[in-house]
Amino acid sequence: MVCETLHDDELMHYGVLGMKWGVRRNLERLRESDAKGLKGSHNTAVSNLNTHRDKINKKLTKLESRGGDLKKKQYKIMTKSNVKASKYKAKSAKLRQKAFNARSEEDFVRSTVKANKLDIKVSKIEKEASKTQSKIAKNEKLIKTFNTALKDINKELVDNGRDFLYMK
Repeated sequence: MVCETLHDDELMHYGVLGMKWGVRRNLERLRESDAKGLKGSHNTAVSNLNTHRDKINKKLTKLESRGGDLKKKQYKIMTKSNVKASKYKAKSAKLRQKAFNARSEEDFVRSTVKANKLDIKVSKIEKEASKTQSKIAKNEKLIKTFNTALKDINKELVDNGRDFLYMK
């Protein structure tokens, strides 16, 4: 068993190494250090907002170029599909007329089946055109959302700067 003997003339100290006893900072120095800390947090907030703004700008650029591509695709599909669909509808109408005037049941069935197949092709063509239209609408909605977020970030940056100026 280890015994420690304490002497009355010894001072035991359990403080932090390097700590200066009896030295106090004046109020101005404390305010300076607080301001430096606030400047650091302000700079961090601004850099984070700028990072988000850059990401949103990149995404907007991508969405806008994609929107242009989608509109070109829609124009192409619409021009081709309108021509194809009108041809198929005309053929279908002729086949239905032929089925109506058919002399035998076999001719009636054959003409009706062909007309139904053409109607299915027309509906597929129209469905493809509507898919492209819905993609364009979704893209425009995303662009609107990102523009709103960008305005919010810019407003936040202005507010943050104003707060920083009046912090002193």
